[in-house]
Amino acid sequence: MTIFQKLSWMMQMGIRDLCGEMAHPLESAHKNISPASLDKLEKKIQKSKSAISSTATHALGGVGVTPAKVLCVLDMPSATEDRTGEALSGPEGELLKKMLGAIGLDISRQTHVAYLSPWRSPGARVLTNIETKEGLNLLNERIQLVSPKVILLFGIPVAKALLNIPLGQARSKIHTYKEIPCFTTFAPSFLLKNGDYKKGAWEDLKKVQAFLNNQ
Repeated sequence: MTIFQKLSWMMQMGIRDLCGEMAHPLESAHKNISPASLDKLEKKIQKSKSAISSTATHALGGVGVTPAKVLCVLDMPSATEDRTGEALSGPEGELLKKMLGAIGLDISRQTHVAYLSPWRSPGARVLTNIETKEGLNLLNERIQLVSPKVILLFGIPVAKALLNIPLGQARSKIHTYKEIPCFTTFAPSFLLKNGDYKKGAWEDLKKVQAFLNNQ
């Protein structure tokens, strides 16, 4: 992503203060590998008969490289993803790509995107405790396989499920999950409806970039 593309993204995000230091692209550290163990996990998800799987059109466990520099965790597939069965499709996926690209992360070579629940809940309602537990068990398996250097959590349900603290508190510092550094920010679906929070998301992303640059 060129500096002009980054400036364009920041303008789209509604960020007017462009005087700070711009993000520098990160070098790609991993190759796109699809180990048999990850394939088994995907098949396990597809065959699952959980309480919520019967109401979803498609199951999406995750997509991306293995191992990954950054594992991004969303709460559930978007309406477009559920309808098409294609991860990162729709406006939420496009915004996520722009957010990661702005801090120099190539989503096709450095990241892995996963979901707290592989299944979209009816009307995107909040996941029940049972649904959260089912999804978290699958996510924990994925984390072990993906072996990320950093985990980036998007949204209130994900922060609560993995860190057991509100998003507002979680955003203030670095956490750990499974001994992996963990950052939090707003979900793309939330930012699409609440543009005033985009500047805050940009500040969160810069913290992730600074951490990775110091590794």
